[in-house]
Amino acid sequence: MNGLPPPTDRYITFFGAISPPATTNLRIGLCALVNEGAKKITILFASPGGSTDDGIALYTFLTALPVELTMHAAGVVASIAIPVFLASSNRIASKNARFMFHEYTWTYAQGNVTQTTMAGNTLALSEAVAWTKEIIIQRTKLTDGDFQTRRFFEQPVLMNPSDAVKAGLISDIAEPAMATATRPMVIIT
Repeated sequence: MNGLPPPTDRYITFFGAISPPATTNLRIGLCALVNEGAKKITILFASPGGSTDDGIALYTFLTALPVELTMHAAGVVASIAIPVFLASSNRIASKNARFMFHEYTWTYAQGNVTQTTMAGNTLALSEAVAWTKEIIIQRTKLTDGDFQTRRFFEQPVLMNPSDAVKAGLISDIAEPAMATATRPMVIIT
């Protein structure tokens, strides 16, 4: 562009569901930034959740990135998007961000299903909840006791940034501040 190397601190925005093609575009965008030499990447992040399978895979992908990753909640982070957000050890939230825990659901797009299919999906859904709980306990201050008393996956629980700091979901409440030369990237969802 101007003959200068790309900046090593980069920003990428992701506002959408945790499902393809949005998450595929996010992975492609992140790989492009890494290949350009980014050393620090901040994801401005908001998501209503989505596919538990894709959430687990995206979490694993984000933890494998060879950069210093910061997740910055810039809106509502809900459902399977919470463990995706927790993939980074550097986590911040805007004052308007919220974290929504709720019971996981399964959408049957194929119409009629068998008892075996329903049993298999119930098993997969239960395992996704168990995985999410494990990630949350590992990466925050929340405990098994908190899950029992607050009933995170049994009823809706909305957490504001102040509560998220206390719970260890985030370390700070701050508004995004991009330097002029950061060349932000937007992911189309």
